[in-house]
Amino acid sequence: MSRPLAQLTDLNIGRLRVKPAACEVTRETKVWVIEPQVMRVLALLGLHHGQVVSRDDLVKACWDGRAVSEDAINRVLSRLRQLGRDSGDFHIRTVRKVGYRLEILEPETAPEETITAAPPTPAGHRSSINKLWLLGAGAAAALVLAIMLWWSTTQRPLVQKGFSLAIADIRADGPAALPPERLRSQLTHTLSQMRGLKLVAKTKGSEGADYILSGYVSGTQASPNIELTLSETRSHTQIWSARFDQALMSEPTAPERAVAATARYMAVVLGQRVVGPRSTGDPPPVEVATQINEGKRALSQAHDARHNRNWPRFDQLMAEVDSHATRALAIEPQSAGALMLKYEVDALPLYPRPGENRSEFAERQQRALSFVTRAVTSDPDNPEVLAAAGRDMMERQRWDDSERLLIRSVAIDPNSRDGNLWYTYYLGLMNRCGEGLKFARLSAALAPDDVWRQLAVPRLMHCAGRKTDAAKIYARLIDHDRGNVFVLREYYLMLLAQEDARPLRQLTRHVRHDLWHNKPPEAVAGFLRRMDYAADALEGRPSEFHKILDGERAFLDNPKLASDGFGKSVGDRLFVLGVEYGHTGQPDKAIICLDRAVEQSSLYLPWALPYGASPMPQSLTLRAEYQAIWRRSPQIVELIRYRKGERHWGR
Repeated sequence: MSRPLAQLTDLNIGRLRVKPAACEVTRETKVWVIEPQVMRVLALLGLHHGQVVSRDDLVKACWDGRAVSEDAINRVLSRLRQLGRDSGDFHIRTVRKVGYRLEILEPETAPEETITAAPPTPAGHRSSINKLWLLGAGAAAALVLAIMLWWSTTQRPLVQKGFSLAIADIRADGPAALPPERLRSQLTHTLSQMRGLKLVAKTKGSEGADYILSGYVSGTQASPNIELTLSETRSHTQIWSARFDQALMSEPTAPERAVAATARYMAVVLGQRVVGPRSTGDPPPVEVATQINEGKRALSQAHDARHNRNWPRFDQLMAEVDSHATRALAIEPQSAGALMLKYEVDALPLYPRPGENRSEFAERQQRALSFVTRAVTSDPDNPEVLAAAGRDMMERQRWDDSERLLIRSVAIDPNSRDGNLWYTYYLGLMNRCGEGLKFARLSAALAPDDVWRQLAVPRLMHCAGRKTDAAKIYARLIDHDRGNVFVLREYYLMLLAQEDARPLRQLTRHVRHDLWHNKPPEAVAGFLRRMDYAADALEGRPSEFHKILDGERAFLDNPKLASDGFGKSVGDRLFVLGVEYGHTGQPDKAIICLDRAVEQSSLYLPWALPYGASPMPQSLTLRAEYQAIWRRSPQIVELIRYRKGERHWGR
């Protein structure tokens, strides 16, 4: 078994100082935070720099000899090569069929330039020199070309080949069923738009295709039943199947759901394989693009209103979003961008709005499903469609599928706002926070006026252990939007986890006195009181704070909340209560709240999860009941394994 990172000694790679225990690489004042698995490989290659480390030795030392895919190894090496390029201190060479070698680069220094007069060239030698010069120049050009080819094949990540798919054997079970040709046509129209996927004709023995899609339709045309199966030809194994019954719901239709589900699964299979041009039609009309951009602008403002619990303003802005999307769809009915705006209008928030009953909430969520399904069938490679699918897979705790969809989103459009944002949060959940920070910054830069997207940067900084930097950005966001209780709560929770009352006091004083001149609105004033009581609890006077927490917990214990659609919201609030109880001396109540939160699929604060930057105190983490929370399902066990590295409970 590989040694824990905490037991590995620091080492130097050129000018870099590698600190395995901290998962940090430093050079003077610059710091790179890398994930544990990347650090293991860097430490091994750095220890044996200049020597070839075989693939078998790499897997044995860094993955404990477990079966590991080439994609996993290449992903780690790609991150190390990026670090080498960023720092300029090393590069990693692939020695074909042997292994990998880390080579230290010497710092580039510019030699002093000496200008001297060249001696005159005798006339008799000029022609021979010219010939030699031409020969030398040709040889140099050939050498440069050879070096460029070598570099492109050994140092740059190889472009992954796409896959081929044959749509075949879709049969009708009865004369009244939906015509198979119609379903095949719909599948072909959607799947042919996916980059990295080539549709081929079905041949005898399934030759010429990587995958075969087959199935049958039954029932009636008005109420069809569809079953589809995807098989891998090389292994002759069925890798996916699904059934779509029109009787379950009227919208979206069974054929729409079948096509969308097939496209979504093929997107998971393809991942970042985006070779080849997109198979799209004409660009959208200018008026459609204008309406979509205006809708996105209003949606960003609606996010801020929701976080401020300004529901009238939220409703007004969402009505604007809906209006822009409706105008765009009137011009182009299958516009994926406009359909995704409609989806956002009906999907948010993920719990009932004020005055919305259970039936109305369910209808709104059903409309959202219909819009996103239509968007997938219209443009399966739309980055926002892929980001929404990746977010959905994350909420379902299908970690690998989520990453592949989100990677595909940013591979197709590196400037996708939603793709970068949700990949940021995925990486934070996986404890790959240094990597996620890059995507957080890009998402924030793409929407500089959207506080909700700006918030990803301090969250990932905190996740990466850069709490001082995170605090500076939180403070700047609060100064910019002093009424945003959502941002205030995020900052408060980070400070509470430090279990020091002084920074909490300083923050409440700044907001109350400096920003609001002792007259904050009730929403802000109420939260400032909560922060005051939290600071009292950290100073040994917890009674008032725990009264607040107990009252909120009693409210959340109402089972009607979950049945009315507030399940996700309840889970997130319970997670926050667990953190508040845990850091103020109530481990029993903290465990109860966290257990219920995870049961409701909430993993709200990644930095507070096991092996995070601000873990729960040892009064919790060393208890069997707490550790049992993270073994409650295979998906949670898998998540903790991803997060773990070689850190220990409670560190």
